[in-house]
Amino acid sequence: MKKFKIIDILVQGLLVILFTIAALIKQDSTFIWGYFFMGGWQAISMLFHYLNKWNHGKGNRRYYYTRVSLICLLMMGMSFLLPPLFVFWYLMLFASPFMALYYLAICYHEVFYPAKRPLELI
Repeated sequence: MKKFKIIDILVQGLLVILFTIAALIKQDSTFIWGYFFMGGWQAISMLFHYLNKWNHGKGNRRYYYTRVSLICLLMMGMSFLLPPLFVFWYLMLFASPFMALYYLAICYHEVFYPAKRPLELI
């Protein structure tokens, strides 16, 4: 588990750095590709964590982040049925980089700041 999480953090960090630099240098649609690569990697990571029941207890940051991500996907899907909700796509254009960094922070804290067990369980 810890080995996967460390690889996950490294890949996420590398994707953020590479696509940020590429977008600043090329100044074209490269940043859009970064959204897809980063979002795809994080979706796979969230699914993998969910299926393995890693850090997914109710009240956990990962639990809430996964719910928020699913709501965002639902809202984006609903925008095809209700055109006024298409504004949500523009909001996600600005929110996505912050969400990606927050997810990276969640993963980092799970590896390097593990939850403390109550004294009665020791």
